[in-house]
This record gives sequence, structure tokens and C-alpha cells, in this order.
Amino acid sequence: MQHRRLIAGLLLTAAGIAASGGSHAEARVFMSREQALGQTLGEHTEFRRESVFPTEEQVALARSLAGNGVEIREAPLTRYTAWDGGVRLGTAYLDTHLVRTLPQTVLVFVKPNGELLTIEILSFGEPVEYLPRESWLRQFDDKPLDDSLAIGRRIHGMTGATLSAHAVTDAARRALAMHQVLEAGDPPGDTGP
Repeated sequence: MQHRRLIAGLLLTAAGIAASGGSHAEARVFMSREQALGQTLGEHTEFRRESVFPTEEQVALARSLAGNGVEIREAPLTRYTAWDGGVRLGTAYLDTHLVRTLPQTVLVFVKPNGELLTIEILSFGEPVEYLPRESWLRQFDDKPLDDSLAIGRRIHGMTGATLSAHAVTDAARRALAMHQVLEAGDPPGDTGP
């Protein structure tokens, strides 16, 4: 989970499109989703990638659970379920969003009980001084979706990086809300890949 140690060896660039005018920008890529999945849940874990197409009703319910100001688009989302010997270890949601005008991609890991396991930043397009630190990200670990999962409550802000802090917090709330809605719709007896 120490993605900072990977920066030197994995500092690649990926093209991103800035929201304000379509100019090209470069995002720092810290790790691939495969590296994040293996590092967090174990390299020998089986992962099943799913493209999920939530219904309008599911999106509306997720918006209500996520809370005011958390954007949930009516678009497909990508998630990865993790399995070990038929036991579900958790689900990871890939979330790409704008921080200010440049993209950030995070992988939000959710435990089977619906709490956050952890959040890993895969890429970050804004200046590096606004990048959330590893120690700041760890405050999300083991948190449920409730009113206290917010900046100024259980989540501390980041001095000089308010937009980054809000973007990660919104991604956590979005993933937890969608997870709750999608799990409610999954058929019982889902036993693995």
C-alpha cells in the first residue's frame, strides 16, 4: 500500500484531457490497477472485472446515499471483485474524476461488510504539491458510509489542497453508495468466479 515508494520506478505519463477547453495535460501514473489490486488484496487473489450499467433508479438511490454535492453519473462503472478459494474478499471501484481541471484516478476498495478497506491513487494530473499523502489516505481505512465520512468530521482536510481532499472524499462516498445499491440488487448465493 505504500505507493510513494513506487513513484521513482513507475513515474510514467498518461494523456488526459483538461475539462476547461480540451487542452492536453499529463497525469502522473503511480501504479496500474493490477498492481494496486495485487498489492492490496494479495497477488494470488483472483479478480473478476465487471462493467456495470446501473439503472436510473439505482443511480438515483446512490445519489441519495452519497449525499449532496457528490456527483454520480448515469454511466457504466468498472469494478473488480476479489476472490480467494470461493470467498469474496472485497470489491474495488475504479473512479476517474476531475480535481480542479485535471483528472485523477483512484481505486476504492470496499470490504464485504460495506466499509472502506483502503483507497489508492493510480494517477494524478494536478501539480504534485496537491497530491494527497499516503498518511492522509489512511484515514479512510475501515470507514462506513455515513454522515461522518466528510471533510471536517471524521476526515481531516489538507492544507493547501482542499480540492484534492474533497475529490477523494467524494470518490469514497460515490463508491460506497454504488456498492450498497449494487449489492442490494445482486442475487443471493454469489460464490465466486
